[in-house]
Amino acid sequence: MFGVVAASALWALALPTYNWVVIVNYRVEQGLLADRAAARGEFAAEERHRRNVIASFSGEGFRTITRQAEDDFSSRAVLPLPMLLLDRMREGHAPPGHDGGDIVEAIERGRLATALERAGRIDEANAEWSRALHLWGGSDLQKFRSSIEAVSSVDSTAAQQAILGADQP
Repeated sequence: MFGVVAASALWALALPTYNWVVIVNYRVEQGLLADRAAARGEFAAEERHRRNVIASFSGEGFRTITRQAEDDFSSRAVLPLPMLLLDRMREGHAPPGHDGGDIVEAIERGRLATALERAGRIDEANAEWSRALHLWGGSDLQKFRSSIEAVSSVDSTAAQQAILGADQP
C-alpha cells in the first residue's frame, strides 16, 4: 500500500514537468514546420504554425495534450524520477517566479509579425509587434526587430530533417 501512495505522490509531483516537456516539444515541432513552410513560400501554413506556437503559451489549446499526457504518464512507472530531476534542473536556471516563457513568446510573436508582413497584413503584424515588445519588456522596436531577424536567419534545415524527417513537397 505504501508503494502505491509513494508512486502516486511522485506522479503528482512530476506530472507538471512532463506536461511542460510535451508542450516544449510541440513548440519546437511547430516552429520547424513554420520555418519549412516559409522556405517553401507557403505563408498561410507558416502563419498557422506560428500561431500554434503562440497559442501554446496560453494553455487554452492544451487540454487534450495534457489529458493525453496524464494518460501516457500513468502507464510509465519509472517516469517520475527523470521528470523530478528535470524539474530541479529547470528550476535552478530560471529567474524567481519566471520560466522564460514571456521572452520565448515575444520571439515567436515577432516571428509571426514578420510572416504577417510578408503576407501583406500590416495591421495584424503591427498588433503582434506591439504584443511582442510588451512581453519582451523593452521599448525599442527597431532593436527588437533586429533581434528577431537574427533569430529568424538561423538555418533550421538540419533540425527540420532530424525532427520532422525529409521534406516532402
